[in-house]
Amino acid sequence: MVPIWKDYTVRVAQSACYFRIRLDGTSGTIVYEGKAVARPGDNFVDIRINDICANYLKHYDIDFGQAINASRVSRTFVVQWAETPSGTWTTAATVEFQDDWSYDYDYDQSRDGLSFPITLRAVPGQLLLLNRLSGYYVGAVLRFEDGTRLTANVPVRRTADFNNDYNDDYAKTADSSPGVAMFDTAGYPGLTGVTMAGLTWTLDPHDCRRYALYYINAYGGLDALGCRANGVEADSWERKTYGTSYDNAVRQARGTVDYLNVQSKRWTLRTGWLDDLGGSRMHHLLGSTMVYLHDIQEGIILPVGIVTDSAQYKTYRSEGGKLINYEFEVALQQERVRR
Repeated sequence: MVPIWKDYTVRVAQSACYFRIRLDGTSGTIVYEGKAVARPGDNFVDIRINDICANYLKHYDIDFGQAINASRVSRTFVVQWAETPSGTWTTAATVEFQDDWSYDYDYDQSRDGLSFPITLRAVPGQLLLLNRLSGYYVGAVLRFEDGTRLTANVPVRRTADFNNDYNDDYAKTADSSPGVAMFDTAGYPGLTGVTMAGLTWTLDPHDCRRYALYYINAYGGLDALGCRANGVEADSWERKTYGTSYDNAVRQARGTVDYLNVQSKRWTLRTGWLDDLGGSRMHHLLGSTMVYLHDIQEGIILPVGIVTDSAQYKTYRSEGGKLINYEFEVALQQERVRR
């Protein structure tokens, strides 16, 4: 697989040619057609296809109550060329792109996986997320403060998209495609730890922190962060007004009318203490284009965006021998108005 961030150029030994890109095979849907011309002095055409293909990769589409839907974290593209639009089409390249925006030259999905959590210290009530490249279930060991243990099988969630896969081929091979094991810690009073696939999350069953975040990391996987420090919720309003004539002899007469208030909701969140590894992974969250806020007390999950536009790479040494803590802001990505 080729990460979508890394330039992929298809060379055709012609001074000019028509080209097209197909999805998923030589007979797949044509998603792009164009004409390419060689640079002056060259006798071949170079076609960089990343920007075209990126539109047909897809982050995990998350239904937290049911499944991970229609994920296209990798996809195959076929580039074909011809001398004329009605001529014979020849395959120039076949490439499988991965929804990887990490700019990490050393990353190997089969070796490194898709999970890069900032910390394994969780907040009671949050979801624990573990990316899997294949398989239907992940075994989990649950530990409780009274010393008891339970075992459970956590399903790896993935669902075929009916619109793109009406014959269910994708669903039939789902066990060999990426998915996410999603374990809900709610409903397990006294839970102190969960181990899945060699990773152990720890919890304080008496912790009453309110917020957790779920987000797409730079490699295209889904991770979670329990905010183990108090967060602050705030609203602001953009007020739309118009002026109107009035009689100032009347005390209650109004000369300015609010006809629409647009509400913006934001949260200031803090990570709690992190080690150097956690600090090095903060960019996965702060640079993410898909983030959800879980208000554990209210039992709701909301789409949000990261507002904070810069952050230092903190380490124990750079902080003067202290543990690391990040504060950042997120905003609700829904329009709320009041008339």
